[in-house]
Amino acid sequence: MSNIDDELYKKWDEWLDVLGHQVVDLYTQRHIYNRVRQILKENPKVQQPDDFFFWVSVWYSSSMAIAIRRLADKDKGSISFGTLLEEVKINPRVISRTRFKRLFVDGNYREFLADADFDRYVGVKNEYISLSDVQNEIDDLILKTTKLRRYVNKRVAHHDKKEFNDIPRYSDLEEAIDFLGSLYKRYFLIIKCLDPGDLLPHWGYDWQNVFRYPWLNVHDH
Repeated sequence: MSNIDDELYKKWDEWLDVLGHQVVDLYTQRHIYNRVRQILKENPKVQQPDDFFFWVSVWYSSSMAIAIRRLADKDKGSISFGTLLEEVKINPRVISRTRFKRLFVDGNYREFLADADFDRYVGVKNEYISLSDVQNEIDDLILKTTKLRRYVNKRVAHHDKKEFNDIPRYSDLEEAIDFLGSLYKRYFLIIKCLDPGDLLPHWGYDWQNVFRYPWLNVHDH
């Protein structure tokens, strides 16, 4: 294992911290949006007119599509899953069973446990991460985010002169978010030998309190 490989591994480890914050934010925003939608649905008095929820939905769909495009970006100057996967594809031997055991085996985490976990994360008896697995992840990332990327490019960041009818559905957002979450969990396990756990934060307070009180004073217009 060369010094260059060590530096790449360290960089990917640091990138996962950055990507993790963004993935958790996606899960958080999705949870809040779905809960607000449910609150409004259960209260007929605030359903009409629907200007407020329309505004919330436009903001949510646009901001989430932009965030997903950023995480799928393959620009070499950006920290993204697209860039991470391309680097792993070019340097697959950086992720090795030997390195995994050297970094994590200790008195509590025995070698046979490390081998079993590496089998589960990377493949039974594989010494290195599978190139075909990484390529499949790259292909899936493109497949699950292309429609959102086009939408951002043609209707959010810019308004293309050409007609654009391929508007993504909320299910496209859901699928992309879930896939990014699965990618993050997989590489977090492989590179950090830790389970990131639930990607949705646990609030120490009731963020829904804002809906429990009147928003306008009686004298407001």
